[in-house]
Amino acid sequence: MKKKEGVIISLFMIVLLLTITGCEYDVAEPQWDKPHTDPASPVITAVEPANAALPGYNRIKIIGQNFAENTGDNKVYFNSTAVEVLESSKTSITVRRPNLVTDSATIKVVSYDALLVVQTGPYKIFPVHNRYGTFVENAQLSIIAVDKSENVYVIQRLPRSVIKITPDGTQTIIGETSRIVTDAKIDRDGKLVLLMNYRRPGKMDLDTGEEVEMLDVGKAVSFGDFDSDGNMYVGGRRSDLIIIAPDLTKKNLGGVYASDEILCVRVFNGYVYLLVTAASPDEQNPELAIWRHQILDATGALGAKELILDWANTGEFAASAPRNFTFDANGLMYIGTEHAQPIMILNPEDKTQDILYKDILPSFSEQLVWGAGNNLYMLLGGAEWNIVRIDMGQPGAPYFGR
Repeated sequence: MKKKEGVIISLFMIVLLLTITGCEYDVAEPQWDKPHTDPASPVITAVEPANAALPGYNRIKIIGQNFAENTGDNKVYFNSTAVEVLESSKTSITVRRPNLVTDSATIKVVSYDALLVVQTGPYKIFPVHNRYGTFVENAQLSIIAVDKSENVYVIQRLPRSVIKITPDGTQTIIGETSRIVTDAKIDRDGKLVLLMNYRRPGKMDLDTGEEVEMLDVGKAVSFGDFDSDGNMYVGGRRSDLIIIAPDLTKKNLGGVYASDEILCVRVFNGYVYLLVTAASPDEQNPELAIWRHQILDATGALGAKELILDWANTGEFAASAPRNFTFDANGLMYIGTEHAQPIMILNPEDKTQDILYKDILPSFSEQLVWGAGNNLYMLLGGAEWNIVRIDMGQPGAPYFGR
């Protein structure tokens, strides 16, 4: 009897359990009896630019199929050199130009899910920079200027020699300046205008090496540039911005920068751009910033100041001082800095930033001057004083003095 009662109780418990949990069990479908499907292998169908990374290309785009969509899930190598992946999708990967010079690189893509490494090649990578000129060891270089024939004029700090480097590399000392030069521009007459943190800018005849003073502007000025009408805009520490007309008459901007320090002046596309340290910064007047003023007429009259870049908003560059800037023909701004990546690229219109030839160029940049063609000349400071000639693959914006 007890045995029968035990069976009844057991059956009751089973029925109760089924009632509580349901009559069907949610069991994962067995996978061992299904055929295995390998993930689709990546395919490279094209590379942009095709066949070779010419000078001027800061990025390379690999086009194909079945790449990982997550940027971190793609690894790209040029031979054994890993490159930074900037963007990824199933059909394309954009990477930075590698720090590599070769006629026959093999491009390899390793995607996270793929079983195979896909590759293409050979792919040529051109050099983009070289040291330019030879100088006395440890002699500090003060400033450079380039004329319309691509002659480079290098002015040393001590001794204050002016060295001419012709396009074939020949170096000649043509003269010596009376003071340490902080900026120099070629004027319409082919003479070298010298700004020396002094109230009387100088002018040097490049054939004779003779230096003469231009005029007394009333304040010590250190930096300047010409516009298309021959006006020169100059400034320095607590000088305000001073406009020197072709007839050497002068006027200032009305005290806009009277208490500030102007660190760079560059004219581009009808505007005067200024790098300025503010004496009394506030929310509307950043401590270190790039401003611009529209040129209103042929006399050099200027419009109101317009903020282009608050240096505090430059991310990793914010802790490194900007030194100088220039423009390419398309309007991108190239800012030379003390950062390990010496040149930051800024689009003044949409404020997007990039790095020129990341991990390729030496640091740091004291000055940037575009030549008459595709060469950007960087005065290299820090541990090594030298000139670096950078092939940009495109011309710079005009310098109106030359």
